[in-house]
Amino acid sequence: MNDVKSSSTIAAPPISELMHLLERMVLLYQNLCNLLQEEYSHMSVLDVSGLLETAHAKETILNQIWELEQKRISVSEVVSDLLSLPEKPATVSALANRLQKIDGDRLLKLSEILTLSIVNARDLNIKNMDFANGSLQRINLLKNNVLGISSQSSRENYSNNGQRQPTNEQGGRLLSTEA
Repeated sequence: MNDVKSSSTIAAPPISELMHLLERMVLLYQNLCNLLQEEYSHMSVLDVSGLLETAHAKETILNQIWELEQKRISVSEVVSDLLSLPEKPATVSALANRLQKIDGDRLLKLSEILTLSIVNARDLNIKNMDFANGSLQRINLLKNNVLGISSQSSRENYSNNGQRQPTNEQGGRLLSTEA
């Protein structure tokens, strides 16, 4: 156990950096969740300029998250080496298990908060995608109704004696061509 304590003391600067990276990632994911909620409200009132702004802000945040994730991986590799862990890069939970109680617990809490923030952002994004897809389906249905296109009816309608008859969509158009 003394070996682990001395290793975690040696690894203190990279551990602090790892915790700082995780804290920044949590904040970015929380900002992303706020933007996803804004995006939903912009979609519901058809605010195109608001949608463009949130799309740009989401791109910026996602780029920052990606950069921090790359840094987190490299710092985790350094900490794995310092703690002599075989897995490179080690998971946050593996790192936390090898650290002293206070640092390990803090690292695990940050990891749990980050995971919850990621799940929340994913769920909000799915909600927004479902809303957008549902809106597009309703728009297509309205367009088809206006144009007289129905996916449930056949294009041709014939009587028992083989005479072509107008369908509901065709109305008077067929009668005028037969006259």
